[in-house]
Amino acid sequence: MKVSPGRFAESAWLDYKIRVKAALPLPETIRHVAGSKFEPAGRGFKACCPFHSEKTPSFFVSAEFNTYRCFGSGCGAKGDVFSFLQDWYGISFSQSLQRASELAGIDPPTNASPRNHLSVARQDSNRPRPSGPPVEQGPHKRLPTAAALPPIPAFADTPKPGLPMIVFDPERKRRYSIAPSMVHAYRQPGGEARLFVIRVDKADGGKFFIQAGDPARNSSGGTEWRLIRFPGNSLRPLYGLEDLPAWEASGSGRILLVEGEKTRDAASRLLPLKDTGILSLSNFGGGSSGSYADWEPVVAAAKRLSISGSRIDVRIWPDADPPIRRADGSTVDRQVRFAQSLASSFRGFVNEFGGIPGRLRISKVAIPGNPTPGWDLADAEKQDWTPQQTLDALNKFETIALRNLNAAGTEASKDRGNAAPDAVNAGNPKPKAEEKYDRLEI
Repeated sequence: MKVSPGRFAESAWLDYKIRVKAALPLPETIRHVAGSKFEPAGRGFKACCPFHSEKTPSFFVSAEFNTYRCFGSGCGAKGDVFSFLQDWYGISFSQSLQRASELAGIDPPTNASPRNHLSVARQDSNRPRPSGPPVEQGPHKRLPTAAALPPIPAFADTPKPGLPMIVFDPERKRRYSIAPSMVHAYRQPGGEARLFVIRVDKADGGKFFIQAGDPARNSSGGTEWRLIRFPGNSLRPLYGLEDLPAWEASGSGRILLVEGEKTRDAASRLLPLKDTGILSLSNFGGGSSGSYADWEPVVAAAKRLSISGSRIDVRIWPDADPPIRRADGSTVDRQVRFAQSLASSFRGFVNEFGGIPGRLRISKVAIPGNPTPGWDLADAEKQDWTPQQTLDALNKFETIALRNLNAAGTEASKDRGNAAPDAVNAGNPKPKAEEKYDRLEI
């Protein structure tokens, strides 16, 4: 019997989902993502629920079926590894599949797009859909980022570490009282806050993160924040945009991209913009969300600088995450994957906005020494690194490769392959032409 290409593609994606799910035991995955601590319980494991605050564990994982369910009063969280990632990060099914595949180190099939896969479409249709019309951002219509959220009104009590705050979840119609351990404000280039990323440390040693914005007064006159979930196909904001006007005024053209808000704050202190001319930024959601970063304000400013004669030099400094080891013995370099994700996304915006007329270079920092797993610039700051030490490390960088880029930007192909003389290629051999790679160093 002849199998149609469509049925073959659907079968390949179904097999892919099964393999990814089997490669991610739920206790280990939830412990890695949410910091939950599990203990054996019957035919599975139990822990305090990562989705609500509790002292007695009511969150159970079945070892047989690799599924979870919370029996806590009013919670009702349940599902598999994909639904956990969906609910934890507030993302679509297709995005959770992508994130799960990165955690598992399993590449997707190359014969079809997951967005066209029928089972993905069915599962996505069961998720809450974004409300409101798309907004115009650049050449294409996209759903809004934090920039489209309403400004924080004057009456709102700005979230602060250690001070309780009330958060309303409009999807579950529940209110939570939480005490942040960290608060990071996502601001507009003018300095106006629109979104707060809140870290909460749990009594059992775990942690979780939420996004809060669009506050209102509650019945007692206090501030009630709304839990923000970005729709699956929306762009995500950049952290550190309040420094964009000063960076453009400096004319330096130097940008540093790191993982996470805490690391970005450390980078901005180690490399002060006023002294170095370096704009430090991080993307919302970390390593697996680079393709959803909203680069529009940065690319627009970079294009203006380039027209005035500045060279745009983007360095990507990943966390020192160890490689993922696959079942077949191969490995996935998570540092390179993070750099590729950000670089491809940034280059895509450059192409969409007509290219950058001058020189554009995007490269990955070669992390010095043999750091501990997960080491980043926040750790460097704790180790009393000096600005000069940080600059010296920043000036040793690697060329990497981008897969599957289209040829939309003629500026992007100019000077391709001309690596800077101080580029370091340790462990990164030159890509083969037949692999259809495009050199990142431009």
